[in-house]
Amino acid sequence: MGFQQGLSGLNSASKNLDVIGHNIANGNTAGMKSSRAEFAELYASSVNAAGGVNMGIGVSVVAVTQSFTQGNITITGNDLDVAINGAGFFELTMPNGSTAYSRAGTFKLDDQGRIVTNQGAQLLGYPTDPAGNRLSFDAVPLTLPTSAPIPAQRTGNVEAEFNLDARAPVWDSVTPPTPLSTYGTSFVAFDEQGLEIPVSLAFRKVANNTWEVYTGVNGADPAASTPFTLNFNADGTLDPASVIPPLMLAAPNDPAKTFTANLKPVNVM
Repeated sequence: MGFQQGLSGLNSASKNLDVIGHNIANGNTAGMKSSRAEFAELYASSVNAAGGVNMGIGVSVVAVTQSFTQGNITITGNDLDVAINGAGFFELTMPNGSTAYSRAGTFKLDDQGRIVTNQGAQLLGYPTDPAGNRLSFDAVPLTLPTSAPIPAQRTGNVEAEFNLDARAPVWDSVTPPTPLSTYGTSFVAFDEQGLEIPVSLAFRKVANNTWEVYTGVNGADPAASTPFTLNFNADGTLDPASVIPPLMLAAPNDPAKTFTANLKPVNVM
């Protein structure tokens, strides 16, 4: 009996080493979650056991379970490599048509523009409209138009996020006055042909919690524009009474062809 107990321990320890070796071998496998061996005692079954207590006859591995704790996120440089930060899985359709779930975010495009894994499983997602609103609760294979051009869409709304230093002095209260170029940001808009329109914003503090905003389009000097004013509350939030006019944008190929885009500052001050 004692030999059998010792042998069961050796067998279980061997299986545990197999699990540890599997974890080490897959240390660089994307989306891999480590496993662990779980042990349980073995008892002989006997109807005549005194007091209902049986003598233990060893140990066995009853399960090998995975730990779904958050792993390290690494930047790979591949635009189709993604990672899940927190709980969740990627939903996939396997080559045989079955549904599977994975944490591995290594994807690529096949010859039909479908986003697939190295094993050929298709990544599923939910269709949305241009505003990001979900159109259906049925997951469908995700595809990219690799063989057809993506239609251009001109910019209609701009959400600008920036921080303005509340400690800054009023621009003309110091000597020399604060240059207009001291505080600013920039972004890129697009015309109906998909051409880039560089836009720059310059900010000038004119009073406590009050800033003027100057706009430059297609390389124009923001100082040449007519500014509008942003007023802030004492807690740094934007005063909803501030009037923000639409941005006047001009097509690079035809500056006389202009259109407007709504500007919505978010997380300012």
